[in-house]
Amino acid sequence: MNMFKLAALALISVATITACSDSTSPEGTGTVTMGAQVSNSTVVSSMKRSGGDAVQGQPTIDSITVDRVRILLSRLKFKRASEDTTQGRDVKTGPAVVTFEADTVVVVFKEAVPVGTYDRVKLEKHKFSSNEVEKYKNDPVFGDFAYPDKLTLIIDGSVWSDGEEKPFTFTDDATENMWIDFVPNLEVTEGQTTTVDIYFDGKLAFLGDGTLLDPFDLNGRKDISKNLK
Repeated sequence: MNMFKLAALALISVATITACSDSTSPEGTGTVTMGAQVSNSTVVSSMKRSGGDAVQGQPTIDSITVDRVRILLSRLKFKRASEDTTQGRDVKTGPAVVTFEADTVVVVFKEAVPVGTYDRVKLEKHKFSSNEVEKYKNDPVFGDFAYPDKLTLIIDGSVWSDGEEKPFTFTDDATENMWIDFVPNLEVTEGQTTTVDIYFDGKLAFLGDGTLLDPFDLNGRKDISKNLK
């Protein structure tokens, strides 16, 4: 499952598209603002639990909270509805970090985009090259993606077991080009600002067959990584 594909089980989806006429973008363009937020930031099991479900000596997980998700992109591109997938309009060339937070909408970008109808946005999720590691390893925004490991995704949250909180950081280094479909299509109008809100669904990342996936457990981490594909 591609985590950026807009589908019934997508981890990231487009939620709302609105427009207003206060844009100061250049002639022949409109302004597109993209915001990001975590949805279902508190994840609980959808399966009823019996007394024998817990592993002896290990606490039972009550819930998982997702506080922040960061994704490293090398490029963000909109595709017109009339074009094939090899074409598009670069909106932001990287590197860039898309941040989703649980309690607020984070503005990912605000850019002038040529007037037209767009049906998809492409996000290129790529690791830093060896040369880029040296450039960015001490950078306050990009450093976590460059050193000590080259990463493309970082999730910060907490596991709650028997009332006790245990913070975790889950990382992934998968590299891929990903598409989000705009449903309905994104209409960019001259002189207008259009806002697109996207959400990262914590439930679809940390549930497997209705049960919670433990980010501290090796098998749990493997299953979480599968959910992110």
